Amino acid sequence: GVTFERGTTVAYRDRTHVVISGTASIDPRGEILHAGDVSRQLDRALENVSALLHGAGATLRDMGVLIAYVRNPGDQATVHEQLRERCGPVPIEVVVAAICRPGWLVEVEGMATISASRPDLPAF
Repeated sequence: GVTFERGTTVAYRDRTHVVISGTASIDPRGEILHAGDVSRQLDRALENVSALLHGAGATLRDMGVLIAYVRNPGDQATVHEQLRERCGPVPIEVVVAAICRPGWLVEVEGMATISASRPDLPAF
């Protein structure tokens, strides 16, 4: 049910960047999960982000920046706190925005960087 790339990697000689596009609380069919519960939606969104990162050999702790979009201004502090607990001391920005699906209360994107040893690739 989802028709765009959720994540991609860009490899360099000494590192790989894992770019994660806006990811929300959806199941494999693209159905919204945990309607009305921002904390549970964030948990599922991070589960989805973690799966994307895992495929590239990265984890949430490798994130160099996280941006979360929340539908309701009152959810900013909750989302920021949960992200800090799960992801550690990464720069986090929580922005109030009109997220594309009305049922989504939170959406997460960002970029991880992991070490690599690829002498065949160009330097960063």
